[in-house]
Amino acid sequence: DVLTKSPTSLKVALRAIRQARGLPNLERALEVEYRISTTFLDTHDFVEGIRAQLIDKDRRPRWNPASLSGVGDAQLEPFFTSP
Repeated sequence: DVLTKSPTSLKVALRAIRQARGLPNLERALEVEYRISTTFLDTHDFVEGIRAQLIDKDRRPRWNPASLSGVGDAQLEPFFTSP
């Protein structure tokens, strides 16, 4: 079920798909994907997902924020702006 996944990840993925339509070429799309991927490495949800799946194996991640409505536009910006 998609609603069991990280709300932040879901919103980032949707925005990335929508944004990709307007990108000029594959090189630019790969740059955006790289930025998104490396930004996720420093997030709570990335660490929590690894904990829930691989370390404790409880399969019960505690996402932060826990719901889609809790993820604001400001939280998405670091995934789409240059460092």
